[in-house]
Formats: sequence, C-alpha cells, structure tokens
Amino acid sequence: MLKLLWVDFRHSALAMAAIAVLIAAAIALTPFIALTEQALKEGGAKAAERFDLIVGGAQGETQLTLSVVFLDRAVLPLMSGEIYEAIAKNPLAERAAPVAFGDYYDDMPVIGTTTDMFASGRVSLGRAFENEREAVAGAKTGLKIGDRFTPIHGSIGQSDAHIHEGVFYHVVGIASFGDAWDRAIMVSIESIWNAHGMGRSFGSYPAVFGRGGVPPVSAVVVKPKTIAGAYELRSAYKRGETQAVFAAETLAKLYGMLGDISEALGKIAFAAQIFAAVVAAAAAMIYIRLKRRQIAVLRAFGADARRIFLVIFAQMTILGAFAAALGVAIGYAAATLASSAIAASRGFEAVARLADLDSAAVLTPLAILQIALAIACAFSFRYSAAHYLKHNF
Repeated sequence: MLKLLWVDFRHSALAMAAIAVLIAAAIALTPFIALTEQALKEGGAKAAERFDLIVGGAQGETQLTLSVVFLDRAVLPLMSGEIYEAIAKNPLAERAAPVAFGDYYDDMPVIGTTTDMFASGRVSLGRAFENEREAVAGAKTGLKIGDRFTPIHGSIGQSDAHIHEGVFYHVVGIASFGDAWDRAIMVSIESIWNAHGMGRSFGSYPAVFGRGGVPPVSAVVVKPKTIAGAYELRSAYKRGETQAVFAAETLAKLYGMLGDISEALGKIAFAAQIFAAVVAAAAAMIYIRLKRRQIAVLRAFGADARRIFLVIFAQMTILGAFAAALGVAIGYAAATLASSAIAASRGFEAVARLADLDSAAVLTPLAILQIALAIACAFSFRYSAAHYLKHNF
C-alpha cells in the first residue's frame, strides 16, 4: 500500500522539479563564489610569479602592479633612466629589465624592454630580438615569425594616436609567458626611445648604457639575487620619486578585498539556502496535506506511522540530493565561465577546479535542507484514521 505514495510522488514530478531547481539555484551560489575566488587567486598568483620586484615612478602600488603584471592601460609616470641604470648595476640585482609602454599594434601593446625579460627560456619559437628592427611576439598575438608591422603611438580611438612613420619591426621570435604578456609584442627599449625622439635616429642607438643620459622608462622588473636583497632594494626605492612593490604582496592585498566581498556574498548565499530550505519544507507540508486522505487510509489499514514518515522523508531526501548535485554542477559551470571571463579580461588564465571545493560548502546547505524536510515530514504523524474521520464526517 505504501507504494501508492511513491506513485503520487512521481505524478507530482513537475512541482517537485520546480522545487528542485529552486534548491539547486540556492546551493549553487556557494560553490560558485568559492570556486571563482580560488581560480582567480591562483591565476593571479601565477601571473605575478616572474615579477619579483617592480620599481616605477611615484604612484600607487596597485596601479603599478596592474600596469606591469596585467598590462593595464593606465598611464604611468615616467621614471628617470639613471635610476634604471643604477638598479641594473646594483650588486643586489641578478637582472633588471626596463619596460616602456605607450605604443600599440592592432590594439596590442608594443613594449620596449631588453632580453633580460626573456630569461628562463620564455622564447618558445625563434629567438629574442638582437637589434631595433626585430620583435618578439606573445604566443596569443596571432603574429608569426617573419611578420612585419608598424606600431602607432597610443591605442586606436585616442585623439593623439598616430603612426610612427619610418618605424617598422619584423617578428623573429614567439614568447610564451602564460599571462597578459602573451598578448603583447616586445621590442628593444632603444627602438622605443628612438621612435619617440629620445635617442638617436631609429636603428642607430648601440646600447642602453655607455652614452650617458639614459632616457626615461615606465618601470623596471627586478630579479633580486636573494630575499634579503629584495627587501633592501624595495626599501631603497620605495620613497621619494620612485615606488617599489612586490607584485605578489600587492595582489595579496587585493585578494583581501576580494575575500571581504566573497564573505558578504557567502552570507547572502547562506540566507538563500535558508530560504530554499523553508520553501522546500513548506512544499513538503503541502504535499503531505494533499495526501492526508491516502495517509489516513493507510493508517486505517494498519500501516505504521513511522514507515509512512520514512517513505515521505526518503522521497524528499532523494529530491534534496538531486537538487544538491544539480546545484554543485550549476555552481561549477558558472564559476568556470565567470573566472575564465574575468581572467581573460586581464590576460591571465584561471581554472575553476571542482576538487578545490570544500565539502562543507555542499554538506552544510544539504544538512540544513534535510533538517527542514524532516521537520516538515513529521506532520505526516498527525493524519491518523481518527483525525481524518473527525475532520471529514
């Protein structure tokens, strides 16, 4: 006879499906927030790995980091070339690569630097540039070895953008960084200086040092020899007309802000889970009330009240488990799309991994749901044969 309740449950499939979707949507918020945050943190940290210390003109730490690590288009104040020369010759620095921003090709940044930027085998195809006519393209620029191009000063659409007449490069190498620089084109910094009238004629500036009066740079990426040396260098240039930052440290501060936001969103998600549990419990109570006649008849024919309760609770448990699984799947899919979109806008890679999801993020809302359903299903005990007869005859 208890099979009748299972048949009725199946016949209410549409209503049950609607409740399951509501529960799934509420549960999905938690894995979505957790996985998106984790993916962005790991992706950002990976992108900052090769930028141990960044020195630039006097400005905010965050903007300097975003401009160099993620190639944010904000205009950086220029730093004296003599400061760059002093950093490069400092015994505490293993190497120092200058960067000069401002030029673009097909909306991709053309960055002046030196071959120190290609340490650790970053040039995956071809070779690094050897003169002012050569360029190394990032792996995601779409350029190939042998391609030739002329940059413009500024980006397309800017009022002061203009083509650098007589300046051209041909691609001799492809570099793979795994970050925003994969969408950039790197050329010798001497060519940038000369193209902007800060050096000699294009193609004739022989070296960075040795001529005196080194032109300004946007920033310098420093690889210190030791950890102690890194802190000493930062202390030396984090004052006056310069700013010095550890990229990872700056990003950690940003992640702290992100953590505050995710904590607030987590509270909203928890409230949504409570609401979904209440709605599910109310739906269970309505279902039990609609089936009160069948329950009373079953009780009259000797069915145990506890067995009836367990049958109904099992139905609702299956519904809750299905909804939880659906919620995790929706949250994971949404986190994958969101983290990929946000990371792509900043030029780095972020991967949401289901393995990173804390089991408590799923078990907690599921436990809340089960408790609410258990309380609702307990109302089945009130519909005895005597109760039904009393209220219907």
